[in-house]
Amino acid sequence: MAARTFVIMGITGKQGGACATALLEKKEGVRGLTRNPNSAKSQLWKDKGVEMVSGADLSKAFAGCYGLFLLMTPNMDFIAPNEQFAITVNYVDAAVQAGIKHIVYSSVANNDTQSDLLPGKWEVEQYIISESQKHGFTYSVVRPAHFLDNFILDSRGQKHPPDNWPTTIKQPADGDHKIWHISCTDIGKVAAECLVDAAKYNGRAIDLAADNVSGNEVVAEMNQAWGFSGDDAITFSNSPPLCIFTCLPICCCCFKSMRGLRYIKPFIQYIYNDNYTIEIEKLREEFPFLMDTKSWVATLPKASRQ
Repeated sequence: MAARTFVIMGITGKQGGACATALLEKKEGVRGLTRNPNSAKSQLWKDKGVEMVSGADLSKAFAGCYGLFLLMTPNMDFIAPNEQFAITVNYVDAAVQAGIKHIVYSSVANNDTQSDLLPGKWEVEQYIISESQKHGFTYSVVRPAHFLDNFILDSRGQKHPPDNWPTTIKQPADGDHKIWHISCTDIGKVAAECLVDAAKYNGRAIDLAADNVSGNEVVAEMNQAWGFSGDDAITFSNSPPLCIFTCLPICCCCFKSMRGLRYIKPFIQYIYNDNYTIEIEKLREEFPFLMDTKSWVATLPKASRQ
């Protein structure tokens, strides 16, 4: 039986699932926080030995746990920063009350130098630091760059079927613009390292990436790995165009979904026009398992088309 238990938010998602997997591989106890502990996705984790609990009662969900992996869900980026902050600090406060010893928070790369891009995440970072000083728990922050995993998702956030792979990968970016990327698997592994070795990573904020590549370079790796060429080759498309994120929040301000885009507009403009500042050599020394694009593509199921 594991000596410690770590509670994982977003366990049925990409980052949380990767963190849980890494902890299980380390023979640590894992408790998954979910809206529905009886769902099919929850059962898959139960089959792996994970205790799945509801987030309706956080005091009960966090009771007896040593550490917490904390993150905002992607849809939270579309609400006002003060609302993001209020929702997320509720989890921090519950963790403090439950006696959790170490919190690992997933933020965004360069959040200290670009805190105006996603201010809700920056405010949560500062709150965690302040509360740790008051209550004595330790903390770490992982700050991932752009996800490689976004290249295998459709517009609804669902994975492309390996047996019916699309001919075009669509993202709102110039196909030749390089940006730092990281796989969600590696985010989870780094988060697990921080949870397991709290003393070593206490107070650390880690800007996290593994490869500086463009959209065209990512799909080129896919084509090479899967044997797509000529008319069958996967191409990269700047779709939807960036103006969706710059014009619609203004033109369609009467629609709630469009209004939400204005909260991520500065972030979208930054990542698709600039680049993160990442100390890749130091990262690879500390986390040698980080996958570049070619290594990441090699972990994917071989794609084909019907």
